[in-house]
Amino acid sequence: MNTRILACAFVVLAGCDGEMELPDAGEPTEGVFMNVMAASERDQLNGVAPRMGFKYYLLDVGIEARGLGPISVAPFAFTLVLTNGAPFMGDSRTDEIVDGCTSQIVARDETLVCRVVFNVLVDAPAPATLRWTDGTESSSAPVPPL
Repeated sequence: MNTRILACAFVVLAGCDGEMELPDAGEPTEGVFMNVMAASERDQLNGVAPRMGFKYYLLDVGIEARGLGPISVAPFAFTLVLTNGAPFMGDSRTDEIVDGCTSQIVARDETLVCRVVFNVLVDAPAPATLRWTDGTESSSAPVPPL
């Protein structure tokens, strides 16, 4: 049923002209919210090259536990989906970089900003979407261009 009709039905005594708009519910107040601030490509990390035929994608991520928590964050909780649909799980090299999304807890109503490493094929297409899950909660965000 049209929301304008419903709105008019509730305000008939107020003289509804059929043009009443219901306010937007706004952004959800609870959930895990994630954004990817930057993406880059590297052929080595801390002087260590990936195995033959691979390269690194690094994503700078913000993850917020809004109205819930705590939530668990670890490299393997992140999955990078490329433009061709191929998924790649966060790499353990994440633990070796400054500001890496290492195994840790994000408290209720707190935000963590960190970096995740992905080991992808040299000829891999660009990243498209980053997904995160702890098995109970989940979130996803688009990845900006490299």
